[in-house]
Amino acid sequence: FQRTRRTQVQKWLGKAERTENVASAFGTKPGWQWRRTRQLLTGTRVLLVDDVCTTGATLSALARHIWRFNPRCVHAVVGCRVLD
Repeated sequence: FQRTRRTQVQKWLGKAERTENVASAFGTKPGWQWRRTRQLLTGTRVLLVDDVCTTGATLSALARHIWRFNPRCVHAVVGCRVLD
């Protein structure tokens, strides 16, 4: 999976703005076949890794995209969590 469109830097955005900023920003790589990806992910455990989690907007947007492929579960690991 990868970003399918450029997004603005989220450093100075609020929670609602971050969520809107990354909405529909992720997709499959060009040339990937939807059916094949679904076969690979159906029933699997997916682990997302992020360096910093502030509001969780990026992880949520990516997880929403991954759920389309019917995994068993989606987990996230972050290196640093920013507390407001």
